[in-house]
Amino acid sequence: MEISFKRLMGYKHHGVVTSIWLDNDSFEMINLTGDSSSFFSSGARKAIPIKETCEFSDITTAYFYDYGEYSIDKRIPVPEDDETSATLSIVALRADILYAIYRKITRIRYDVRSFNCEHFASYCVTGVAFCNQTSAVLEWHINTDATEILDKE
Repeated sequence: MEISFKRLMGYKHHGVVTSIWLDNDSFEMINLTGDSSSFFSSGARKAIPIKETCEFSDITTAYFYDYGEYSIDKRIPVPEDDETSATLSIVALRADILYAIYRKITRIRYDVRSFNCEHFASYCVTGVAFCNQTSAVLEWHINTDATEILDKE
């Protein structure tokens, strides 16, 4: 599931929820950020994948995204007789795999405009790297280059 939180200057920071632990009111999220010089830089910087545990009590406002039929989880069905079908998520698996290998990907760099946390999260959920926050600034918001590279990885 894709989730976002408000950040500086009205932007939202996006990530993918990979696990939820109701017994301790927390969840695990994988997200992508750039090194500290990425935000104000005009060029792309090193992309840093982050896996973190978040407490529900620390969240004031969160946004959840449902892409319906475009979600990988809806397009790749899990067999109903599979005992893990209630907990298996292709989206979470994709996020975990990308987290594990992302440190080796050097062809995609973090850039606020062309490949950011929303591109990463939308790719995990739908298979297409896009960002609605940059569509108001740019004529396009789908990064086909990033989608193709991530598909090959």
